[in-house]
Amino acid sequence: MPKRAALFAFLTALAGLISTLSPAFSAERITQFLSDIEITRDAALLVTETLDVKVEGRQIKRGIFRDFPTTYKDRAGNRVRVGFEVLEVQRDGAPEPYTLESLSNGNRIRIGQADTFLTHGIHTYVLTYKTTRQIGFFKDFDELYWNVTGSDWAFPIDAAQTRITIPGGPQITQHAAYTGRPGEQGTGYLESISMGSALFETTRTLEPGEGLTIAIAWPKGFVTAPTASQRFGYFLSDNAVTGTALMGLIIVLLYYLFAWHRFGRDPDTGVIIPRFAPPKGLSPAATRFVRRMAFDQKAYSAAIIDMAVKGYVTIDEEEDKTYSLQKVSDGDPHSLSKGEKHLAKALLDGGGSIIFDNKNHARIRGSRRVLQNSLKDEFEKSYFLCNRKSFGLGLLLSALVIIAAGIVSIEPAPTIILGIATAFITAVISYYSLRYIANRYDPVLGAGSGVNWTGSAFGINLGNIMIVALFFFFTEGLALSTEFLASSTNLLQVILFAALGGINVVFYYLLKAPTRAGRAVMDEIEGFRLYLAVAEQDRMNMLNPPEKTPALFEKYLPFALALDVENEWSEQFAQVLAAASRSPDEGGQGYHPRWYRGGAWKHTNMTGFSATLGAGLTQATAASATAPGSSSGSSGGGSSSGGGGGGGGGGW
Repeated sequence: MPKRAALFAFLTALAGLISTLSPAFSAERITQFLSDIEITRDAALLVTETLDVKVEGRQIKRGIFRDFPTTYKDRAGNRVRVGFEVLEVQRDGAPEPYTLESLSNGNRIRIGQADTFLTHGIHTYVLTYKTTRQIGFFKDFDELYWNVTGSDWAFPIDAAQTRITIPGGPQITQHAAYTGRPGEQGTGYLESISMGSALFETTRTLEPGEGLTIAIAWPKGFVTAPTASQRFGYFLSDNAVTGTALMGLIIVLLYYLFAWHRFGRDPDTGVIIPRFAPPKGLSPAATRFVRRMAFDQKAYSAAIIDMAVKGYVTIDEEEDKTYSLQKVSDGDPHSLSKGEKHLAKALLDGGGSIIFDNKNHARIRGSRRVLQNSLKDEFEKSYFLCNRKSFGLGLLLSALVIIAAGIVSIEPAPTIILGIATAFITAVISYYSLRYIANRYDPVLGAGSGVNWTGSAFGINLGNIMIVALFFFFTEGLALSTEFLASSTNLLQVILFAALGGINVVFYYLLKAPTRAGRAVMDEIEGFRLYLAVAEQDRMNMLNPPEKTPALFEKYLPFALALDVENEWSEQFAQVLAAASRSPDEGGQGYHPRWYRGGAWKHTNMTGFSATLGAGLTQATAASATAPGSSSGSSGGGSSSGGGGGGGGGGW
């Protein structure tokens, strides 16, 4: 009995050991993977894959699935979609049911039925499919770079073999193969090359995650390459976002060209001759407004200086560059232009002075808006047209292009939402950043577009909402390109959407057009500007120019500022002002502008007065209008898993 008990215990332990080790001997695997690839003359591949699969009911219960990638990216980041069509599926010599499922980058062929379980043992699957656009057409040769097995199989492949045949039997000029994991260049294979065909087979087991990749090249002319029009059609079909952006860009550009031709073309410029006075009825601010067809901060500053020159206010400049206005008790309001009267009322009403400090931002900003609206009402439709409706339609078309690009994108909804949110945030940041930069560093350009840049930086009003929407449409293209249009490396898409925004910016200005009356006035303005800017040696060629006096210098100084020729105007009067500024003991008049008190008037450098005063006042008025606290392959260069084909599979 003890001997029998011991023998029984030994046999029991041996059976347990065998039971423990049996999965290793009977593990599911592909014992053989055969791939027969026929290249057709029209550049398609007819592929027959024969897989001997060992089934043990673990991962493989009902059948297997084969994943086949159909979406790739080329070196430029453009999407490439290859054709794929399943022709036949068999198991053990008989047709086998299958379903075709979509993956993010291709298709999954799920072979088998949910209610039918496989018997254990070896089963042979034969999968026949056709795929297109897998051939590489190079300058001197054509090539097939093909991932035979794929590297995503869930179980080992004991042996893999592929045979490739080329129509016409050409000589194979280059060939290579790679085994291992993606990126590796393993040499675990044998090859046999002949005229028009090549055979590759592995010499070791491919573990899960490993595969066999081949590359062969042959002379051109044996396989028909796609034409240029076909390649362009492929490109548009593969890259729906890029195609949509390209077609939308063309449509928007054509629309804007039509709108510009119909509404935005300027009348012909007349003959420009020097004029010794500004056009009748135009103040310095109006002169700048008409010439630029837009209101900006410098127009506001020119209006203030003109009010001072006319004796209505005085300008005080402190050492810390703080400016203030003081109403002159006997100042004549009738000397002011219509816009200046409105400005004076808004700026000084309720008090005889104001300091340009952001504590007074509401009144300063309000006065600026009053002047802008007054100039707009008085001169815009008479002298030029902004054609805002035409621009608005172009902006709407641009928005539709962006929306259409989002619709044709294949990215999931959460990513789309992220892209739109990013675009909106980018628009808001861009808008207020530009406002900050304009107000702080370049107030002259701060309102060059006619937008009230110097309003409350975070004010919520219809104007700000519309401008943020405008920036949203411009920045949306870039955000969509980078966030959810599956093109983070696609430079072409980024360029197209950036160009779409750029076209809107350009035509915002191009659609503005002078009327015939406005063109005549603009010619007069240019003639007056020519006189203000003319060099001393050229002045002799003018017919009876006015005598240069300090009074003439002051009278036209606001116009020189408005027309950006203040330095040239001051240089013409350098000697006159220097002489007049000397004290009576030195033979001068002790001259200085009665309407200005501050450090910009320096006897040693009279030519710098205009520029210093203009820039300083413009900077101060811009900054003070902002609320406090609101600014602050086959040649051997390939690798395993490279090329077309690939994928993998598993059991279910």
